[in-house]
Amino acid sequence: MKLSAKLPAIAIASAILAATGVGAGSYVMVRSTAIDQALLAMDAITTDGSESLHTYFDGIRRNLEFMAADPMTRDAVTGFSSAWATLEGTASDTLQAAYIANNPNPDGAKQKLDASGGGTGYDTVHARFHPLFRKLQEAEGYDDIYLFDTNGNLLYSVAKGKEFATNVNTGEWKDTDLGNAYRAAADSFSFNPIQFFDFKPYAASGGAPASFISTPVVDDSGNKIGVLAYRMPVDRLNAAVHKAKGLGETGELMLVGPDRIARTDSPRTPENDVLKTHFKTPAIDAAISGKVGSGTYTDETGQVRRIIAEPFEFNGTPFAFVMTKSVDELFADVRHIRNGMLLIGLVGLTLAGLLGWFAAHAITGQINALVGSMRSLADGETDIELHGETRGDEIGDMVRAVAVFRDNAVERNRLEADQKGERERQNERQDSIQAMIAEFEGAVQSILDNVGVQIEAMEATANDLTAVAGDTSGKAGAAAAASEEASTNVQTVAAASEQLASSIGDILQKVAQTADVVAKATAITEQTNREITGLSDAAQKIGDVVSLIQDIAGQTNLLALNATIEAARAGELGKGFAVVASEVKSLASQTARATEEIATQIAGVQASTTVAVDAVGSIADVMREVNEYTATISAAVEQQGSATTEISGNIQQAARGTGEVATNVAGVTASIDETTQSAQQVQLASTELSAQSEQLRRTIGDFLKNVAAA
Repeated sequence: MKLSAKLPAIAIASAILAATGVGAGSYVMVRSTAIDQALLAMDAITTDGSESLHTYFDGIRRNLEFMAADPMTRDAVTGFSSAWATLEGTASDTLQAAYIANNPNPDGAKQKLDASGGGTGYDTVHARFHPLFRKLQEAEGYDDIYLFDTNGNLLYSVAKGKEFATNVNTGEWKDTDLGNAYRAAADSFSFNPIQFFDFKPYAASGGAPASFISTPVVDDSGNKIGVLAYRMPVDRLNAAVHKAKGLGETGELMLVGPDRIARTDSPRTPENDVLKTHFKTPAIDAAISGKVGSGTYTDETGQVRRIIAEPFEFNGTPFAFVMTKSVDELFADVRHIRNGMLLIGLVGLTLAGLLGWFAAHAITGQINALVGSMRSLADGETDIELHGETRGDEIGDMVRAVAVFRDNAVERNRLEADQKGERERQNERQDSIQAMIAEFEGAVQSILDNVGVQIEAMEATANDLTAVAGDTSGKAGAAAAASEEASTNVQTVAAASEQLASSIGDILQKVAQTADVVAKATAITEQTNREITGLSDAAQKIGDVVSLIQDIAGQTNLLALNATIEAARAGELGKGFAVVASEVKSLASQTARATEEIATQIAGVQASTTVAVDAVGSIADVMREVNEYTATISAAVEQQGSATTEISGNIQQAARGTGEVATNVAGVTASIDETTQSAQQVQLASTELSAQSEQLRRTIGDFLKNVAAA
């Protein structure tokens, strides 16, 4: 396979491998991140929805507690109970006939009737309180509001259903959760007054889902006079669950009961799911048991859905707050990312293939042109033209290598022509050499004769120089010995002076360190004196504050006494205030006793602080005197050190002078020795030169004979 096919194939294969590796790694990372973000979003929506539902249920509970404690509710229970007792015949038959059978409003709108017009005491009480409870029922969306007496009689109902004016202890509806809610509240204790019953089919409403929450109603003395109950609104519960944002097209939130059956309706299904749709998933089982559960399941339509279930509890009843979403929608971003990366990879591979083809064509075109030039050069053509010598790549190296072959061929042709002319010039040069040899022989003979004369003169001068150098060397040796002895004595004195200066320097350093330590101790003592003085002032201020607290405690005690007197005057209404006033008075007395004890402790602190201030002041005075003495000693030692240093410097200078004299004498001696050696070397050199001159004479003679004979 030619390079024109190999190079594009290699480029495309490399691009495929790189794109596959990078794309696969990037997709795995991006897919993991996208999945994590989708699951985190589901968790956040589920948590927000759960908190919102908690807020909704807590609002119902607080509203029930508030209404049960409202004087209007107590008055309504008392009024309806009294009116119930005045009704002739069977109260249940009378009220159901007046407010249900003879009610001009259709079923579902019976609450619009404020009074039946019968002129009974019940009608009067109903006309007074019904508009208020109806307004509450419409505002909060409750299915119904009930008032019971302590005998189980349902005295009042806003909606006027079948259970109205019956007895839930003995009547038709005694086994419903409304009866259970009444009895639980009637038997409840003050620490757990709220009773809740989960959604179940309610027979009085044709089996519709119903949940009840109830609490006792007590009078001012704390005696139970009845029960207030709400029928929980299913529609409002659905709205509270479904108002979450970010659910998408297939996402939904649901409340599931401990029986794993839905308590809210799903907007995805046409039928009502409340108390009908059953969930069998481990995630909901985990949530009911108090743990967060998650996983996937296949719904009734065959769609795979992701589920997250969080524990939800209201008034002791466990629920599962659930979010589900189609896996296809949940991970749609992952598919979009995958498809986008595949498209980008395909485009990248196409571009890489085109780029590889163009690059291969550019390379193989240059190589083919270079092959043609090499064939021409092999055939003996040296006038070929090469292109690409300036390129910096391997093709440029190949072109330049072929250019070297071409230039070598041109140079070889030129050298063959030059060798022919060179042989002709060689013969002419031989004749000239013979003439120059004869002339050179005469000139060399004359020069060698002159060299011999000069060698004899140089030997005589070297002998004279050796004699003078020997005499001078003896005198220089005596001078060097005297200088060495003087230098040794001066060095001894200089060493003693340096040792004395060093000792004085050490003493000066120790004195300086002692002065620093004393100065620091003085500063710390003065700082301690200031801080203890500040502590004395702070103790005095604390004493002032304690006195102020004692005054306030006294005034508080007096005010509590006055409040107790006023509460006693108020009689029954002031009992609670009297208890508070008594507690305030007790706290004021405790405050007074505590502040007296604090005042005693502060007085002790002030006395101790005064003694500490005096002691630290005395220490500070002594440290200042020590600091002054140390400064005087330091100045004296420093002056002595300066004088010793000056003496040592002068002696060192004298030592350096004698040292220089000895050095100079030694230098003279060395120079004389070198002169003697040089004179001896000159003698040897002149002798050797004479021998070499004679040898040179014989060598040149032999050379000229050989050249002439050649």
